[in-house]
Amino acid sequence: MRSKSTVVYYVMPYMAGLLFALVMTYVPASYRGYIFWGYFIALLLVMGATSILQRRKMYRSEVVGEVRRSPVLMRVSRDEVMKLFMEDPKASEEMSKQMRNTLFLFVPSLFAMALFFLFLRLLSPPPGETGVGVFIRYLIIYETPIAISQSFNIYIRRKRRFEIVNTVLEYEVHTKGIVGRGVAIPFPLKDYSVNVDYARRFVELVPTSRSPTGTVRLRFYAKDVDRLSRIIKSRGMVGGKADKTST
Repeated sequence: MRSKSTVVYYVMPYMAGLLFALVMTYVPASYRGYIFWGYFIALLLVMGATSILQRRKMYRSEVVGEVRRSPVLMRVSRDEVMKLFMEDPKASEEMSKQMRNTLFLFVPSLFAMALFFLFLRLLSPPPGETGVGVFIRYLIIYETPIAISQSFNIYIRRKRRFEIVNTVLEYEVHTKGIVGRGVAIPFPLKDYSVNVDYARRFVELVPTSRSPTGTVRLRFYAKDVDRLSRIIKSRGMVGGKADKTST
C-alpha cells in the first residue's frame, strides 16, 4: 500500500491542476490573470505555512515531549560536530556530489516551468471561447508540465538512487530517543536501520522505507562514537534488526 506521502507527492499536483483548470474555465476572462497569480502566491504561502506547522507539531507532540523529559545520556555540540565533519576525509566529496544531484533535480522543474509558460502563450483561449474548449486548453496547460516534471524526477531518482545526508549539527541522546536541530526520533527505531562508521566517527540512521522524494540519511557525528553506538544499540534497536559497521 502506498504511503500518504507518496499519494500527496504524486496525486495532489494533478488534483490541483484539475481544480485550477475548472476555476479558469468558469471565471470571467477579465479575472483569469488575477486567478493565475493568486493561485501561485497562495500555493507558496500554503507550502510555507504547512512546513512551519509540521515542524511545530513535531516539536510539540506528546512523543517528543516524553523524549525531552527523559534523562540525557549524551550531548554533542555544534562545535564538536563541525570539527569532526571537517576532519572527515570523505565528507567534502559527499557534500559536492549531493549538491550536484540536488541541482540536477532542478532541471525537470525548470523545463516544466518553461513549458508551462509556452503552453500558456500558445493555448490560452481566445476571446469569446467558453465551456469544454476552455477547460481542455487549461487542463493541457497545467497537467502536461506536471506529468513531464514528475516523470523526469522518477527517472532521475531511480537511476541515480537519490540520497541526502542530513548531518545533525547538535543533538541530545535521551533514554527515550534523540532530539536535535531539525530532528526528533523516539526509541525504539522502528523505521530506521543503523550504520556505524568508527573510522569516520559517526552513526547514521537510514529509513527502512523509501520516500518518493528520496532517502534522507540522518548522520550523527561524535568524538565518542563507540559510546553513541552502544547507547543506540541498547536503547533504540528493534529486536532482530541488524546494523552495518565500518572500521
